[in-house]
Amino acid sequence: MAAPIDEATSRFLKSAGADLQVRLGTLGRVESLKVEDGPGGVSLVTRVRVGSRGVDYRASGKNLVEAYAALTHGIASVV
Repeated sequence: MAAPIDEATSRFLKSAGADLQVRLGTLGRVESLKVEDGPGGVSLVTRVRVGSRGVDYRASGKNLVEAYAALTHGIASVV
């Protein structure tokens, strides 16, 4: 079971999800964005709906900001 996230992390995820949606525009819809702690850092996992298909993306970094930068870069290269 994942540990509960603090208020600052919750606000970051909400803002990051909104920003990611703006970046995607009409190409897809962000369905979820969650954080997972791991050895040496964190991972962000997002589920994006593209048409009738759901696609999961994962990116990692030493902290949330690095993980989000990797996530946006990774999605941009696919979309």
